[in-house]
Formats: sequence, structure tokens, C-alpha cells
Amino acid sequence: MAGAVNCAIRRADLAPRSTKGEMDVEEPIASPDSVLDEIRALCAQNGGTLNKKHVKKHYPELLRRALYYFPSWDHAVAKATQ
Repeated sequence: MAGAVNCAIRRADLAPRSTKGEMDVEEPIASPDSVLDEIRALCAQNGGTLNKKHVKKHYPELLRRALYYFPSWDHAVAKATQ
């Protein structure tokens, strides 16, 4: 069972943070600023194409991280392109 959990954590790109005596808490490795930087780079690379469907198909981890920090993909894109 522990092996399956560790595998899921690696696949989800989560880093465990534990303190002795407390439950393990999973936190994404990326920060909100790094997510916004990735969105900006993707925008520059794709000529401004930040369609959610395209990002979900080709950059699912970026979408997942963006939705962790922002209420929607559109909010993340708006913040990145202000």
C-alpha cells in the first residue's frame, strides 16, 4: 500500500513535507509565481494560444498546478498576462 501511495505522489508531482508527530502533508513543488512564469512562457512559445483544452491535452501538469493556486484556468491566465 505504501508503495502505491509513493508512486501516486511522484506521479502527481507532490513533495512530502512531514514533521515528527504530525501527519504527512503533500504540497505541490511549484509556487504560484513559477506557474505564472510557465504560463507566460507558453504564451510566448505558442503565439498567445492558451486555450484550456489545448493546455489540458499537451500540458496537463501545468493546468493541474494552475488550478491548485487559482480558482480557474482563466484566472491564472489573466494574472499571468496582466
